[in-house]
Amino acid sequence: MKKKSGRKATVHPTPLVSSMIRQHPSPTDPQGSWTGLPENPEELPVQDADDL
Repeated sequence: MKKKSGRKATVHPTPLVSSMIRQHPSPTDPQGSWTGLPENPEELPVQDADDL
């Protein structure tokens, strides 16, 4: 039986996984009503008429 070393393997996410984890504001949702990420990070997400 082999002994396990005390070190853990380093995991490097793929670019696709990284883009899903660190989401950016969507150009099709500038007010952030669907994504929750408005273009201006200082603003709160706003629901507009086309989201109803």
